Amino acid sequence: MNPFAGVLAGFAAGFLAGCGLGGGAPLMLYLSRMDLSQQAVQGAGLLCFLPAALAALRGHIRARGVDWTAARPAAAGGLVTAALGALLAQTIDGVWLRRLFGLLLLSIGLRELLGRAPRARPDA
Repeated sequence: MNPFAGVLAGFAAGFLAGCGLGGGAPLMLYLSRMDLSQQAVQGAGLLCFLPAALAALRGHIRARGVDWTAARPAAAGGLVTAALGALLAQTIDGVWLRRLFGLLLLSIGLRELLGRAPRARPDA
């Protein structure tokens, strides 16, 4: 695989993370082109995305762009279930795991395209 493609996927992931839009999708697309199991793709994607997510979070915190009241319970829930999800992912057939991931991306995309705009918060 061309190393330039990896750098490009990293740039896309970092940019999207910086915008608060996630960034895992470009990494997943890039890594899934390699001869890896879906579980290995997802693990490598997490490892690649982590530095970008931390850098983006730092920028959002500095710009006061984090609603801590909303973020705390979601982060706590994520911490509790992340390890469980990682263990479960290792037991699911890679084809089904890829399909589940595709359905998740599709549902998020449809919600963003077709959903109504969020109401502005009075304190914003």
